[in-house]
Amino acid sequence: MKRITIFTLIVLLFVSLAYAANRPQGQFRPVGEETITVDNTVGGKALTATEYISSGRIISDFALIRIEGAQLRYFTNGSAPTSTVGTPALPYETIMLQSYDELVKFRAIRTGTTSATITVNYYLWTP
Repeated sequence: MKRITIFTLIVLLFVSLAYAANRPQGQFRPVGEETITVDNTVGGKALTATEYISSGRIISDFALIRIEGAQLRYFTNGSAPTSTVGTPALPYETIMLQSYDELVKFRAIRTGTTSATITVNYYLWTP
């Protein structure tokens, strides 16, 4: 019985160490916020570059975007959305941008006659 208990403790220790080694160390630090009106601008509305880059240095590499007021369509690859082409998003949904590249290439456009409002919270991953 004592051997089984010691064996179980050793297995649990190794499992815990393996989990800790694979878990990302660090945290998201909030660095900014902005509100953008998404209208029918040809090519789509982009995020404000000064919110994620400053003097050539990346200051944000992650964003959460909350949609309000109207449906919109968006791309995160630099393509130009239209009122009928792009990933649809409804009011009160949240879009997650998980890299600097997605922040740079994000474009959104409204789908109807009413403009949407997006609130963008910017974060920086710090190890």
